[in-house]
This record gives sequence, structure tokens and C-alpha cells, in this order.
Amino acid sequence: MRGVIYVAYGAPAKAAAARGVKALARHHPDWPVTVIGEQVQHAQLLPFASVDRLGRWAKLNIDLLSPYDPTLYLDADTLVEQNIQPLFEIVEDGWDMAIIASKYQTAQWLHHIGAEERTTTTREMGGMILQLGGGVFSFRKNVRTARFFALWREEWKRWQGQDQGALIRALQRAPLKVWYLSKMWNGGDIIKHLWGTAKRRDR
Repeated sequence: MRGVIYVAYGAPAKAAAARGVKALARHHPDWPVTVIGEQVQHAQLLPFASVDRLGRWAKLNIDLLSPYDPTLYLDADTLVEQNIQPLFEIVEDGWDMAIIASKYQTAQWLHHIGAEERTTTTREMGGMILQLGGGVFSFRKNVRTARFFALWREEWKRWQGQDQGALIRALQRAPLKVWYLSKMWNGGDIIKHLWGTAKRRDR
């Protein structure tokens, strides 16, 4: 059964997810929606004790936690503006994952992660390979994606910060059949992304 997953920990993320769920329902009112973390109106709650404040550990466990197959993950601060059914159709057609290539490449490659992790990632990847945007992706549950997510968690534990560096290191170790989407699907006309509005401010 198809379904959508959000992750929300803290008041800003919860408010952002509520807006996201409402926007999604305008285009896909019949799709089941689950929020990992905290209760959001019009969505099922899936409690999970994430080891980090922003819920990245919950996100990296989505293959184990999601009751859906295929699953569509949307960051809490995204807003669906159009029909997004192709995100399910791509993986139902045989691809393991559909994800967006980040706009940050070359000089800005992994600029948001720590220097040690960035240097190590560059060395281990043999250079600057394609950076991906982890805010929107769909996937099917199978042996390949199970191994990928397990390695994503393993790589994230090395620094426990942002997840994009860990993502590309895991993908190098466990290649998937990936369909790369354009920016319209994450920060464009199809799915708007209000970056930063879901971050916790209760430090």
C-alpha cells in the first residue's frame, strides 16, 4: 500500500508538518499519511525515540518504521503544490528509489557538513561525486534498499550530524537503481521547500 511519511520533533517541525499534510491532502486526499515523532492532525502517529534532536535518526530508520510499500518521504518543511503520483509510479515501475540531485555541487559540495566529514567523504569517494537532496524521496522495500538504509545508518553514526554525506557514502557501498529527479520536485514548482522552518529552537 502506498503511503507518505513525515518526521517531526519539536514545535516548529510539528507546525511545518501540519502545513505539509494539509497541502498534500489538497492534491491527494486519499493517501495515508504517517508522522514519526509527534502527533499531527490528519496523520497517523508513529512514536519513535530518535537519538538526535532533529529526528535524522528516525528518518534513517524509515525503511524499518514505515508501514507502507512503496513509501514516499517528505521533509516536514515541504509543501506539495501539484500532483506527485509519479514519485510512486517510478518505484512501482522497477526503480529502487527516486531522489533529487542537490543544487549544491562543485564549490558548494557538502558545504553544510563538518570539515572532517567532508574531507573524509572526498577521500573515500575518490572525489566529489553527485550530492543528493534527502528532503524528498520514494523507495520500495527490497533486499537492495534494506542494505542501503542499514549502511546509511552506519555511515551517519560516524559523525551524527547532517545526513547527506552519509547518504552518498552508503550509496557508493550499496548501489541502487536510482531515478534522479529535477529540482522541481524538491524546492521547485511541484514541491516547494521552506528550508529551515522545521528546525527546533529549544536549545
